[in-house]
Amino acid sequence: HQTDFMIANPNDITREQVELIQDRALQTNIASLLSKIARMDLPLMWQGLIPSLVEAVRCAQGTVYQIKHQPQSKQMQQLFQAVIYNAMNSLEAILSEISTQRLLVDKKYRNSIALQYLGSIVESGLMPPFQELESLGNTASNNNGMMGGGGECIAFTLRYATLTSRVVSHMMISSFSKLVEEKSLLVDRILTLTHSF
Repeated sequence: HQTDFMIANPNDITREQVELIQDRALQTNIASLLSKIARMDLPLMWQGLIPSLVEAVRCAQGTVYQIKHQPQSKQMQQLFQAVIYNAMNSLEAILSEISTQRLLVDKKYRNSIALQYLGSIVESGLMPPFQELESLGNTASNNNGMMGGGGECIAFTLRYATLTSRVVSHMMISSFSKLVEEKSLLVDRILTLTHSF
């Protein structure tokens, strides 16, 4: 439903939908449930699960960029950040769960997922929080150690950066040799990015 949500007109979102999207305990349970289903069904069934989560992150991140500087956009920005976080949290839970599978078909599936979606995860998932943290650090150095953005914003950015790093880590660990073989520039970029922090 997250991808369907991204297509909807943001003005048509009901209060109940907002509450469900922003209910962290519920979303954590959903991520856990999805991971258990994925362990049993992937890669033979429900092949659209991971692509739809990656697309939800990409679309919601694009929407956050579009509405960031609009007046009265803070609530919508927080809503779409919750969508991004929920999709990434589900993705991390799924990748964590399927990373323990040892059959050849499972390894091939993890390789194909990493090759197809790691670039999108880096662009839409990993880069934005790292850029935000760099911006906050620059603000702090210019303001005698005082960070801007408010504590809640900083906490969210740190949580999301950590979560996204775990998703990238799952993909890199499970498919490193294949990624180096076919996507060496992307691997170099990720390693350079992580070493810079």
